[in-house]
Amino acid sequence: MTSPIQSPGPSPLHPPCRAYLPPIWIERIELLDFAFQPIVNIHSGSCFGVEALLRGVDRLGFSSIQAFFDAAHADGVLAAVSLALRARAVAKFARSRRVATGRDACPPDRRRVSARPAMPSPGDLSLDSLGRWPC
Repeated sequence: MTSPIQSPGPSPLHPPCRAYLPPIWIERIELLDFAFQPIVNIHSGSCFGVEALLRGVDRLGFSSIQAFFDAAHADGVLAAVSLALRARAVAKFARSRRVATGRDACPPDRRRVSARPAMPSPGDLSLDSLGRWPC
């Protein structure tokens, strides 16, 4: 099993993302970090992407990543939290030395589909669109 890629820490949450989140969630998001786990073709050994692994929810008092997302859902901010985390993961990955290795993989929480207010689709945020995305 390959080990997660360590790269520079995530950037602060950008102002447009802050508009959708209460202060407590902004603070929580800014305290979290990511590790990038390579997704490797078992036949060729080549890396064709990475998965962003959320780190640090235990320091915020959550027993698991699931408990963190459950709390965001209960507070009605799951979509905004999901989007802000995705933006930070993509920004961190874009600054890493491994950008040329492939695509990013940030599986969204399926509950965000029915969340309000309506948020941009996670598919709208990728390395290709990083320069156009406000977060």
